[in-house]
Amino acid sequence: MAVNVFDSFLKEFEQPITAFVSTSVSNLATYIDGPLRTAVTLYVILYGFAVMRGAISEPILEFAWRAMRIVIVVLLATNSSAFQQYVTSLFFDSLPKEIGNALAGSGLNTSSGAPFDQLLSKGIDVANKIYDQAGITDVAPALIAGILLVFVAVGSFLQFAILLYAKVGLGVVIALGPIFIALGLFEATRPFTEAWLRQLANFVILLVLVVALVGLMLSTVSGFIDRFGANAGTAGEMVVAAVAISAVLGLSGYIALQLPTIAGGLAGGGASLASRLVTNPLIANATAAAGGAYAGARWSASRGLAAVRAGRQGGSIRRVQSQATSTT
Repeated sequence: MAVNVFDSFLKEFEQPITAFVSTSVSNLATYIDGPLRTAVTLYVILYGFAVMRGAISEPILEFAWRAMRIVIVVLLATNSSAFQQYVTSLFFDSLPKEIGNALAGSGLNTSSGAPFDQLLSKGIDVANKIYDQAGITDVAPALIAGILLVFVAVGSFLQFAILLYAKVGLGVVIALGPIFIALGLFEATRPFTEAWLRQLANFVILLVLVVALVGLMLSTVSGFIDRFGANAGTAGEMVVAAVAISAVLGLSGYIALQLPTIAGGLAGGGASLASRLVTNPLIANATAAAGGAYAGARWSASRGLAAVRAGRQGGSIRRVQSQATSTT
């Protein structure tokens, strides 16, 4: 039974995402064009004054790399066409597609819902073969077929839902790209750009993992169908076929729910990076404050002890002098 549910839905679903990314990038690039150019001008002027005064001395290659980085940042952050070509096309289309094709085969990619339709169709075919053996007095095959259909639907829809989640998340992150690329110009705001890049890697890896999981499930389910489903003639064979395929698809649904965590771990975890960016300065400041308080207390105690010792020594000298005077 040929099913064309996921592929049709994905084609309609991707169009609004693509339009949203394109419009958002264009609007943000226009919005930050003026402020970014002003900031770059001030940065270059202040940096030039620092070099002229001798406050900054760096090799020519370092200065050339700094200038090239400024040009790249301004180009990507203010030119929507360049951003679409070098960022959107790379992370949203080319990279997930090429890695997915290399990993799971040319027939599987993140821009097509056909693999999910194939997975659903294979499960429905087996369920139909089992259901055909049901009768008025024998409802067990119908129950087995119904249970199998539930596992097929849940496993397929969970994997497809994770794919949609990755696409939406990747689209939103890319749409915010001009702002975070512009933040990479300065040392103080560069961690935000690094966190944005980690999130890009996170969602790209998630898309690739979904494609790999679907390819694995297709080959596994096909193997079970060839072994059990095609020759399910007895009740025992029907139960074995249904249990085997249901277990595989149930496992695939559970693994699909774990894929965001796996992708986050492989990408370094954007959320954990953001928490480190916030907590590390707080910990460093608290440690510095505690160290300063400890050093101050120790210095005060040392001075007090030194004063006491000096007082004792001075008292003994005066006592000796007074005794000498009385003797005289």
